[in-house]
Amino acid sequence: MCYLVRAGPDIVIGARRPSHHRTLRGAAIAVALSAVTLLVGYFIYLRVVSYTEPSVDIDCAGGTTWTRPESPATS
Repeated sequence: MCYLVRAGPDIVIGARRPSHHRTLRGAAIAVALSAVTLLVGYFIYLRVVSYTEPSVDIDCAGGTTWTRPESPATS
């Protein structure tokens, strides 16, 4: 008599096929991190390029006069 025995190891490491959910989750995390990075970079850019404009009076003669802010009266 001849018996056909299917031989195989008892412990199989990595026998499962990779899940598509892991791939999608990794892509979603990468997209979310990229979006957060761009958003933070945009806010940093806005902070760097913002400045206060000085108050300037321009008359028709072409001269520019700078007006200083009012200082408290010192008597």
